[in-house]
Amino acid sequence: MLLILLIVGLVCFFINTYLFLAMVLMSAAAVYYDGVAINAGKSAQKQDWGKLETWNPVSWGVLTFLIWILFLPLYLYKRESIFRQNN
Repeated sequence: MLLILLIVGLVCFFINTYLFLAMVLMSAAAVYYDGVAINAGKSAQKQDWGKLETWNPVSWGVLTFLIWILFLPLYLYKRESIFRQNN
């Protein structure tokens, strides 16, 4: 689902600004709910900005909303290690 949102969002960037903003909002919500589902940041005592596996779902969602083009692909890339560390 997240990969589809990334691809569709990139296409929407060139087609329609409002549609692109809707995709960014949906992506941020999807990242947040996915982070909750995989217990992102649960095993860390505190959030360390230098270590992505310690970030909580709210941080991932907000940063995805603010800088979509950077944080959605980064989340997709680090998702497996976030899952392994927090379960």
